[in-house]
Amino acid sequence: MDGRESMQHQGSVARLLAPVNVHLAVVVVVLAMLGIFGLMSSAHTVDRLTQETTPIAADNAAVQRDMLILQSSTHAWVQSGQRVVLTPYRIAEARLEARMERLEEYAEPGSDLDAAVDQQAEAVARWRAYSDARIARPGGMETYDSREFMDAKMLFDRFGLAHAATTAAFDREIDAAQHAARVVLTGTVAAMVVVGLTGLAILQYTRRRLLRALELPLRNLESVAHRLAENDTSARAEPVGPREVQAVTQALNTLAAAHERAVAVEERLRADQQALDSAKDDFVSNVSHELRTPLTTLNGYLEMVHDEFEGRLSPRHQKMMDTSQRNVDRLKTLIEDLLTLSRSETKEPARDVVDGRELVAEVVDDLRVTAAQRAIRIAVHDELDDVPWIVGDRSQLLRALLNVVGNAVKFSHQCGLVEVGMARQANWLTIEISDHGLGIPEDEIGRIGSRFFRGSNAISQAIGGTGLGLRITQSIIDAHDGEIQIRSRQGAGTTVTVRLRALSTATDAEPPAASAEPCPQP
Repeated sequence: MDGRESMQHQGSVARLLAPVNVHLAVVVVVLAMLGIFGLMSSAHTVDRLTQETTPIAADNAAVQRDMLILQSSTHAWVQSGQRVVLTPYRIAEARLEARMERLEEYAEPGSDLDAAVDQQAEAVARWRAYSDARIARPGGMETYDSREFMDAKMLFDRFGLAHAATTAAFDREIDAAQHAARVVLTGTVAAMVVVGLTGLAILQYTRRRLLRALELPLRNLESVAHRLAENDTSARAEPVGPREVQAVTQALNTLAAAHERAVAVEERLRADQQALDSAKDDFVSNVSHELRTPLTTLNGYLEMVHDEFEGRLSPRHQKMMDTSQRNVDRLKTLIEDLLTLSRSETKEPARDVVDGRELVAEVVDDLRVTAAQRAIRIAVHDELDDVPWIVGDRSQLLRALLNVVGNAVKFSHQCGLVEVGMARQANWLTIEISDHGLGIPEDEIGRIGSRFFRGSNAISQAIGGTGLGLRITQSIIDAHDGEIQIRSRQGAGTTVTVRLRALSTATDAEPPAASAEPCPQP
């Protein structure tokens, strides 16, 4: 494409879209107007038909029933002369007057319906003049006049003809209203279809023009976007086509260049991170090794002093020896925990098939002696129907569960109870460890799992620990794509829930026995 063609395409998208918008707006406006007109016309016709014409036609039908009641009551009066037969007459007479008034109000002057209603009203008036006069005279068969009866029958027949004409006029008016509504609705739909098809044809023509102007540049952009998505950081789009497309192309090229630079920076950062991780591991390993040697020496000398002067140390010196030994043991435990944490955070866990029930049973057996020293019972609640197989590093998972159950024993009260529950939920093995001991202060729960953090109540009661156990557990569970949740209340105990992904099982296993010596009663 030469420079002249490129200049001709400047702003062409806006010029092509303007007619589309105008045509679309015109089509929408015309369709809306046609729809509104048709709906309003149909609604007006239907409303008049349902709200006025149909109820008035029903009133006209009721006029005949009222006239029949007047006729039967008049005849009953002539035959019996009893006043009780005139009660229906008075009720029907009141209804008839109201209905005739509504008929006369509804009928448009000069229409066929108006003429029919007038004829019916005249026939009703004549017959009522006869019936009112007859009721005013005494009744009974002795007052019966056959000539008068024939005149009355002729008047009622005239009413019947007038009523039939009125009913026919109402039927014609209802049919005309329904026909008008159908005509309006059909005309509206036809007009909307014509306008819609015309608008569609115009839009199709404009769409083809837009495609001719945009198709090649957009395909170029699509190809470059696919290459970038496939990590081809060298992909660039040629800035051709309309001005707007060229702007998008330039933005895409800028983004691609920035992405290429970001990928290079990310590679450098990843290499630096790997180097830092390696340096950290080396540092922890070297420091741990350098610390182990003097600690081993100190521990040896302490044992020699203890053996040599056993039973001859004063209480003050014995306390100094015990404190030194305790702190040496604490430093050794801290070094082991640091090494374990480093391995759990950097080493990919093994992928062995492990029996979850057997894992829990081993943890409980390992801690039962420690718990028995303080008369703490460990109870296992096994709700599993089959063997809960899980995939992971058995030694790491054992260490994680030992940390959790060990904490539950450590922070339980004398003669307390630690409960270990196992359940299967879909593809998860859930292990829940609960104690009823110290608990965790509410304002410290969010810090649980941080490195070297220990609860203030544990520190105040001189309960030993390095503050790394739960962090090690968290790292191991995360490496196994599991979850760990902690719920606690100070003074009421703590519940730790560990969830690990479980495999489908094929065999059953007996749950491990969990018995302990009963706590002596005071």
